[in-house]
Amino acid sequence: MEWFTSQIPQVDTHAELAALETALWNANTRGDREWMSEILSPTFTEFGRSGRVYTRDDSLSVSVPDHIEIELPLVPLFGEDA
Repeated sequence: MEWFTSQIPQVDTHAELAALETALWNANTRGDREWMSEILSPTFTEFGRSGRVYTRDDSLSVSVPDHIEIELPLVPLFGEDA
């Protein structure tokens, strides 16, 4: 079993999640519907600050502004505050 587990590539999940979260707000990717279609799960659901629920189709059909002022991460992804 040790041989098998040593063959599995090690992934820094925290770094990968942070990179994906950042990419969702990056000007080069947030308006790229093809990229977003690949990244967002068919069951993707987002809850806005207002309480509104957004589906994957909602997110893919929205018009994206050229500039968004945001501080990332939006919420703590890890640790006691997550």
